[in-house]
Amino acid sequence: MANSSAVQATPQLSPEQEMQCALLAIYASEQIADQTAKTGLYSVFTYWLGRYEGRTGNSFESADVLALLTELQKGGEEAGGRCQAVAEAIGLRLQEWGARLQQEGQRLTEAGE
Repeated sequence: MANSSAVQATPQLSPEQEMQCALLAIYASEQIADQTAKTGLYSVFTYWLGRYEGRTGNSFESADVLALLTELQKGGEEAGGRCQAVAEAIGLRLQEWGARLQQEGQRLTEAGE
């Protein structure tokens, strides 16, 4: 199970940076033809939208998209690196958790429960 140190090791972004990550993900999804990769990017997109709403209490529609896009134009590569680092860290945690769930399911099966 991911412990609090794993969560703390995940780079922290501001809600505005997280919304920029959502915008980058949806933009990237439109640039590729591979449906599996596109679906993955849609998942990442909705993850960032949920984070934004959860942290701000505002709907994603209320975000100042023009200002966010303007900031992205100034530092898109840096933003992309930040978003990728967080997404990779969360992806690793999800993989570890999924493996743990499989182990627990196997234990239950073996125990006849």
